[in-house]
Amino acid sequence: MGSDSYKDSEVLLPTNMVRGNILRERSKKGYKQAYIAQKLGISEKAYRNIEQGVTQKIQVDRLQKIASILEINDWSDLLEQSEKVSQIVSDNSNNNNQNVTFYPSHSDLIHENEKLQLKLALKEQENQFLKEKISFLDDKIKYLEENKG
Repeated sequence: MGSDSYKDSEVLLPTNMVRGNILRERSKKGYKQAYIAQKLGISEKAYRNIEQGVTQKIQVDRLQKIASILEINDWSDLLEQSEKVSQIVSDNSNNNNQNVTFYPSHSDLIHENEKLQLKLALKEQENQFLKEKISFLDDKIKYLEENKG
């Protein structure tokens, strides 16, 4: 999903899928909001709005740029992770181990479904882009073979 084939994509992602991750990664690097904003060519306020979720949607190409600035190879790593949590709880009184599984809430499942639908749509776009590229190259090869010499 980190492919450059989405560079001019009009796909928009809800900022709530990425805002906490962007903030965490920026903080890890010790970067100021002003630094990221300057690298993106936007105002500090515009960047702050992205990071705080005031801006409702973010373009994939902008997210790719943010990932690049934060030295993250695949922009999709910035998508929020909400995995099923499973842990073992120890009952000290009986010395029995008991498996306790915590399942995500309905809203977590809806959010995860939306993420997967988005990833699927982006993969389908990438596949279409690659099919068109292959077709173009096949036509070019055919043209070159016909015009040898």
